[in-house]
Amino acid sequence: MSLSAALSYGSLATKARLAPYSNKSKNKANAYTSNQAHGFTLLEILVVLVLVGLVSSLVMQGFSFTINLQDRLKRQLINNQIHDLQEIWFRQVTRSFIETVPNENQVAFRGTSTTITGTALLDLTGNAGIPTNTSWLVENTEQGQQLSYTSESIPKTIVANWNTNNLRFQFLGHDGELYDEWPSNPGDKNIPKGILLSSSSEEPVFWYISISNTRAPPVETYEFN
Repeated sequence: MSLSAALSYGSLATKARLAPYSNKSKNKANAYTSNQAHGFTLLEILVVLVLVGLVSSLVMQGFSFTINLQDRLKRQLINNQIHDLQEIWFRQVTRSFIETVPNENQVAFRGTSTTITGTALLDLTGNAGIPTNTSWLVENTEQGQQLSYTSESIPKTIVANWNTNNLRFQFLGHDGELYDEWPSNPGDKNIPKGILLSSSSEEPVFWYISISNTRAPPVETYEFN
């Protein structure tokens, strides 16, 4: 046998011996590839579940924060509207106080740091043009202080509440000074130019009302023939 023929025969014999091992490796690779193509491992599923849980948690937290913020804004808006309405009630009634009472049954204007009494042309229900004895009161409560209203036809009504303890009335005189009582001088029959309801506590209050209507409207009489 020649040398080349011997080498060729040896190469073929070596390939024949290695063929079973090569086929086993290919079969293992094909099996692994087949498993990868048909499903996920348990670790991959756990990772996906964790990520989905984290994303869901963040979304729910953001949604809850948005809802709570919206509720707080609504409550704040409602409270602001209520406070505006309360101030309008106080302003409209207080502006209608008159200086000269039409008869002896009417009350002249008097004021202290906690009480205002006088004759007004407008009551809390909106009835206008009829002189009515009217009072505003600052009263202490368990939570702070409140502003109450009363008149000849309306029982005492709570108009507003504040978490404060130094709410008070002050009266602007014609000399530009603020007074804690009115009249500022004994025998003075004028009403103040304005009334200030204020508090400097954690819940500040600053309601200033200019009293513009200082005369009762004249009553005209007619004779019919």
